Amino acid sequence: MSQARPLDVVIRKVEKGEKPASGASRVVVIDCRKKKAVPKAPLFGAAKFFLVSNTDDARHVAECRGPVCPVADFDTGREIGVAVNYQARVRPGDEERAAEALFDATHPGVALDGLLRKWVAAYTGDDPGDFINNYYTRREALRQFVVRRAEEEAGLTLRVSLALDGEEALATVNVGPTTSKVTLRGSDQEQELRLVAELVVDEADKVNAVLSMRAEERLEPKVVAAARDYLAANVTLHEFSTGLGGDRLRDALREHLDGALRGTGRRVRRLVLDSPAARLAPDDKKFFELKHTVRYEIPEFPHPVEINNTLQMKLTDVALYQAIAPTDPAEWIRKSLNRVVSEELFGKKYINLLLDFRESEADAGGGGDGGRKIAAAIKEKMRAEAASIGYRLEHFISQPRLAPYGLLDNFTIEPEGTFATKVPDVQVRLRIVITAKINDLTDVKEYLNRQENVQRAMDKAALAEAAQYLHGVDPSDFYMHFSYSKDAGAPTIEERLAQRVRERLEKQFKARVFGVVPKPLDDELVERLKALQRSLCPFTAEVNPLRSGERFVFEGDFQITGVHPDGWHVFQSRGAGLEEVKATVERNIRACLSTLSDEELRHPPGGLDALGLRVEQDVNKRLVRGYGLMLSINTFSRHRTESEEGVSEVERAFTRERLAGIEASIKFYTDMRESQSEQLQRLLRRREEIVIAEESDAELDELDEKIKSLQERLAANSKDLVKRQVLKARAETLPDTPRLKRLQRGGGAAARALPAARKGGANGDANVDSNGDANGGRGREGSEEE
Repeated sequence: MSQARPLDVVIRKVEKGEKPASGASRVVVIDCRKKKAVPKAPLFGAAKFFLVSNTDDARHVAECRGPVCPVADFDTGREIGVAVNYQARVRPGDEERAAEALFDATHPGVALDGLLRKWVAAYTGDDPGDFINNYYTRREALRQFVVRRAEEEAGLTLRVSLALDGEEALATVNVGPTTSKVTLRGSDQEQELRLVAELVVDEADKVNAVLSMRAEERLEPKVVAAARDYLAANVTLHEFSTGLGGDRLRDALREHLDGALRGTGRRVRRLVLDSPAARLAPDDKKFFELKHTVRYEIPEFPHPVEINNTLQMKLTDVALYQAIAPTDPAEWIRKSLNRVVSEELFGKKYINLLLDFRESEADAGGGGDGGRKIAAAIKEKMRAEAASIGYRLEHFISQPRLAPYGLLDNFTIEPEGTFATKVPDVQVRLRIVITAKINDLTDVKEYLNRQENVQRAMDKAALAEAAQYLHGVDPSDFYMHFSYSKDAGAPTIEERLAQRVRERLEKQFKARVFGVVPKPLDDELVERLKALQRSLCPFTAEVNPLRSGERFVFEGDFQITGVHPDGWHVFQSRGAGLEEVKATVERNIRACLSTLSDEELRHPPGGLDALGLRVEQDVNKRLVRGYGLMLSINTFSRHRTESEEGVSEVERAFTRERLAGIEASIKFYTDMRESQSEQLQRLLRRREEIVIAEESDAELDELDEKIKSLQERLAANSKDLVKRQVLKARAETLPDTPRLKRLQRGGGAAARALPAARKGGANGDANVDSNGDANGGRGREGSEEE
C-alpha cells in the first residue's frame, strides 16, 4: 500500500485523551519507565499512548516493504541482503503486547524493522556462510522463523515474503563476438577462433550470480581463457576444422565452460564458434562415395573381366590432407584402384576369380580356412591408400562381373517338360518353379571348370527327377488329384514331387532350396477335356415302342463331367470333338429308351426323375466304353403324346362348355334378381303412399306380406347362386372329375371325340338347361353317372 507510514493502519502513536473510532480499536497506555502497558497514565513519569486496531475489522491490515537485512560471512567476505516484505495484523487481545514491543522508537514501523533484522540475524546464527551458500533451500525455514518470533515476541500476525536484494537486476551477460588465437592438440600452428556466448543465471546458484554482479566484466576473459585451455588439451586440428559447426564439439566445450563458471552463478546458454580452419577441407571432400570399374584381361578367358568397386571414404585427418593436398581425391583413388586390382589379379585364372575372389558365408562367419580372399586383399590395400591422404575407408565392395556370381544370390528357375505316365501313350505337361541359391561356388566347381551353365544343369536334374517319379503315376490321379489326396493324411502328388526335386538339388548341387512349386500345364488332352466340359449340350430323343403306335419325345441337356479313372487311354486315343460326343449321347439315350414299354414310358416307376437317372447310368456305361468320358444329365422331360394332347384338348373344350353354362346360369339369376329388386321397390313406394294417406289396413298387411316374401327370395337366391356356381365350377372344371378321368382312360377314343368336343365348345350355349347344367353331348347316362 502506498502510505507514508503503512503500519499506522495497525498501530500508531496518539495524544492523550484520543478515543478509538470503533470497537475494533483501543488505546494502549505504555509506562515508559516500566516499559509495560498500564490501565491509565502514571502520576509521575512519562507515558505514551498508542491506538491499536485489531482484526475485528478486516481493513486493519498493513502491507509494508520491510528492511534489507544484511547477512555477512566474515571468513569469505561475502555479504547478501535479505529483503523482508510483510503484511501485519493484530488479533483481539494482543493489542498490549504489540504496543509494548513497538513503543520504544520514533515510530512503531521503525521498531518492527529493528526486530526483523534481529530475527534474521538470530536465524543465520554462527554460520552465515552456510546460509549464503544454501539461501534458496533455507529461505522457507527463515520465513517461518520470522513469523513465529513475531507472534511470540510482539503479538503480531505476519505474512512474510523474502527476496534476495539485487536479484531483480540480474540479466543475461553477453560474451563477444571476440576473436583470439588458439593452439590445438598435436599441432603447433595457431588457429583463429571467433566466439560468441550468452551467459544466463544458473537458478541453482543464483546467490553467486548476485554476489558476482559487480564483477561481470571479468566473465568474458574467463570464458575465452577456458575455451583456449580446452581446445589445446582435447581437440585436434581435424576435429576443430570438421566439427566446429557441429553439436558434438560445441556441447563438449559448453560443458567445460559451465565448469569454469562454477561459483559465478552463470551457465552458457548459447555458444557460437567459427574459424577459417573450418574451411580447410571443402564439404564435398569430407565424405564421398565412389564407384569405379576396373577392366582386366584374364588368361584363357575370351574377353576382359570387369571388376566393379564401390567405396565410401570419410576425411579423418585434415592436417594430413592439407599436407598431401591432392587436387582431386576421387581421381587419386581411381588410379589407386586400377593399380591395386591389377596387382592382386596378376597371374590369376578364371576359376580363381570365381572361387577365390570374395568371401563365402562360412568365411565371413569365421568358419573358413583362414586364407585371405582376393577381395579382402584389395580392401586392405585400399584402406592403406585412403589413410595415406587422411581418409578412413568406411565401406568397400569389390566383385567381378561374372554370371556364376548370380548363383550366390537367390534365383528362380522354371524348367518344364512333357512326361510319360503309368498308362502307355498318355503324357502330361508340367512346369516346376524352383527358388534356390548356391552357398559356395566351390560346391559346383566341376561345372564351373567346364564353364557349364549351372542353372541349366539344375533344370535338367529337376526334370529328370520329375520324369522318374511321374512314370509311375496314373494320369487320372495326376489330373484329378494333383493337389488333393484321395486318402486322408497321405501326401499329394504335388508334395511328393516337390520333396523329391528338393532332395535331388540339395544332394547334387549342395544348394539351399527355398521353394519347389510344381504346376501342371494344359496340354492337348486337357484342352480338349475343358472344351467338352465348358458346354451344356441339349438333346432330343424320339422313341416308338414296339407295342404302341404312339411316338414319345424326350428332351433335356447334359454336360461332360470328366474322364473315367479307367478311361484316359480311350479318351486320348479317340480324339473326339463335342459334336461327335453329342451325337453319340443322343443315340445312346434313344437306345436306352427304346428298350422300355409304352406304360414305362408313359408312367415310369418312380417318376420322370427316376427315368432320367436310369438313362444317365446306362449312357455313362456306353460313353466310358466308347470315349472314356462321363456325363451328367441336368434336365430330363417328355412331350405329351398325341393321345395325351387329344385328352387335353377335350378337357379344354369340356371346360369351356361348362363355363359357358355357368355364365348363362349366372346371367339368369342376375336378371331375375334385378326384376325382383324393381318389384320390391314398387311395393315399398306403394306402402309409403298407403301409410301417408292412411288408407286400408288390409291392403297394407297384404303389401307387407309381399315385401317380406320378396326379400326372403332375394336373400335365398343370392346364397344359392353363389353356392351352386362355386360347386359347379369345381365339379366341372378340375382335372380329377370322373368325366375327365374316363376321357383319359379312353386313350385313343379321346382323339376321336375331339371333333365333337370342339363342336360342343362352339355351340355350348345350346346345351345349357334352365338350371345352368351342361351335358356336352355325353347323353343322359353320362349325366346320371356324374
